[in-house]
Amino acid sequence: MVFSEFVFNEMIIYRKIFTVLLKAG
Repeated sequence: MVFSEFVFNEMIIYRKIFTVLLKAG
């Protein structure tokens, strides 16, 4: 299931960005 792996990786990336924005804010 390549699609599920892609979605999982996207979730990790967005979560990292969200965490950085929270710390910056």
